[in-house]
Amino acid sequence: MSARWDAVVVGAGFAGTLVAHRLGAQGWRVLVLEAGRAAPTGAETATAHRAAGGGPPTSPYP
Repeated sequence: MSARWDAVVVGAGFAGTLVAHRLGAQGWRVLVLEAGRAAPTGAETATAHRAAGGGPPTSPYP
């Protein structure tokens, strides 16, 4: 599979998403790249929740 993009935006912060949105609204095919680790598994999330004291869903996680 080969994909073609009109623009590649590196970084999905405020500026990156703003640029991607504006280009997409004009019909451009936009690819947004963002660094970071993979999403945690359910077990990792449950462990972090217990380690944080089992507070409400808005409590901070490590």
